Amino acid sequence: MEDHSSIVSVAQAVVATAAGRVREAGGTASAEAVELVRALEDASAAASGWAGVGPAPLLSGPALAECAALLARRARDLAAEIDRIAEDMVGSAGYLGAVDREVAGRVTGAAS
Repeated sequence: MEDHSSIVSVAQAVVATAAGRVREAGGTASAEAVELVRALEDASAAASGWAGVGPAPLLSGPALAECAALLARRARDLAAEIDRIAEDMVGSAGYLGAVDREVAGRVTGAAS
């Protein structure tokens, strides 16, 4: 049973590492979305300055602002979902360890 416990511990460590990578990827995606939101907000401000100056830009300032707001909401939602996934990964690995200990106890009890 000792060897099996160490295998489960290694598996838990691997899952925890993978969960860390998931969180890191989520943080990167969120940071990049924030940069894009800023660019859309800047474009919105610039497009708003075109009002009445000549041909209308492809997207109006308010439309770009709405795109920025939508992207910001989606980025926050995605970051929260990624965090939940990472937490579930770690929780599942912990549950695996608990189940493994329970089964090992039952096997030991049955062998007695």
